[in-house]
Amino acid sequence: QIQGRVDITGNATNAWLLWTEESAVQSIWLTQIDRHFKHVGQPIRISKLTGRGHATGFAKMQKNNHGIFIVWTDVIDGKPVIKGAIVR
Repeated sequence: QIQGRVDITGNATNAWLLWTEESAVQSIWLTQIDRHFKHVGQPIRISKLTGRGHATGFAKMQKNNHGIFIVWTDVIDGKPVIKGAIVR
């Protein structure tokens, strides 16, 4: 189930869509789409979260010439923890 927590970034030809999905576990996913809203590649799982629900917040991303920088909050041992990844 997609949580409605999404982020999007892009350029003139492509966009990258980031979202949080909850099933057996909560996960953050990324996919690339072209300007005609067609998938360019398979969605990739950025992270499986240990936290659940709204405690994990809203993942955010920023694209530059070095890649896509993604940050999110997870909950570990009842405490929020900031995590991140770079997709090149």
